[in-house]
Amino acid sequence: MVVVSVGRLSEQKNLSLLIDALARVSVHNFTLKIAGEGPQRDALEAQVESLGLSSNVEFLGNVQGINALLNSADIFVMSSEWEGLPIAQIEATLSGLPVVVTNVGGCAEVVHRVANGLVVDDLVPDEFARQLDILLTDHLLRQKLSKNALLYSSDYRIDVAANKHLDMYKEIVGNAIK
Repeated sequence: MVVVSVGRLSEQKNLSLLIDALARVSVHNFTLKIAGEGPQRDALEAQVESLGLSSNVEFLGNVQGINALLNSADIFVMSSEWEGLPIAQIEATLSGLPVVVTNVGGCAEVVHRVANGLVVDDLVPDEFARQLDILLTDHLLRQKLSKNALLYSSDYRIDVAANKHLDMYKEIVGNAIK
């Protein structure tokens, strides 16, 4: 099974939490592929090594063609401490991936709106591990969440979002002229 995380390797993305959580999951039949670069890469690689997870975690660096990576994955994870509207999560959702995300910024809003994942309320490894364990072990739930992602994520497509944004501007301008 392939679990994927996409983002800058920085304090904000809180990948240390994710790696600690991986050491606590009940099954280890997965590979976590981390796409991205950043100032925490060396520390995160050392953490992976110290927890004995080297055979489960791959640091990919910056990846061209992120859609191919997402399409090869089974689960998307985001362990951020803070976010705005999480573009990487939206890309994963549009790819039909079930997700495990932290309850920060717009992450939970996207999950609740699309019904394609699990939300970690407490930024602690045990809670993240518990939620990830659910998706790693429940094939039927992964299928259901993936189906939901494909069915209900169209509002997040760039063309749909851009048109809604333009419509909002037109309404504002129209009201201002009256």
